[in-house]
Amino acid sequence: MIVCVCHNVSERKLRKCIHDGASCVRDLREASGLGGTCGKCVPEARAMLREAEAASTAATGFGGLGMGLAAA
Repeated sequence: MIVCVCHNVSERKLRKCIHDGASCVRDLREASGLGGTCGKCVPEARAMLREAEAASTAATGFGGLGMGLAAA
């Protein structure tokens, strides 16, 4: 699926950028050209970043503040 029509940036390309370390829209823009014209793709890119962060959090077992800390 094409996420950024203006620059022909695919979902696959963005997922690779995220896998390679992109952690914010600015990183995605620098790596792929995403969002440089009309910006309609930015909400989808943010959703992809949140999804990747949630998957990483679930995989590592670390949740929000205080998770995994022993009671004093």
